[in-house]
Amino acid sequence: MPDMISFDHDLAKTHYDPRTWKQGFVYEEKTGLDCAKWLIDHCIDKKLTMPLTHVHSQNPVGRKNIETIIQNFKKIYYG
Repeated sequence: MPDMISFDHDLAKTHYDPRTWKQGFVYEEKTGLDCAKWLIDHCIDKKLTMPLTHVHSQNPVGRKNIETIIQNFKKIYYG
């Protein structure tokens, strides 16, 4: 497990292509939120401490979603 992980929300080319994005866009490719969810599940399953995290995404909604899920996990499991 690394000491620190920095997350970006938009990981696939389609996430950056203005021709494919529109209001209500549904991501078919995995995002940084999926990575954060995996990390949380991994920490729970393996009884590991969550590493330090940072979210550097320029996607404001995606950034907030990642920050919120990590904050909620830490609040529930670490008090």
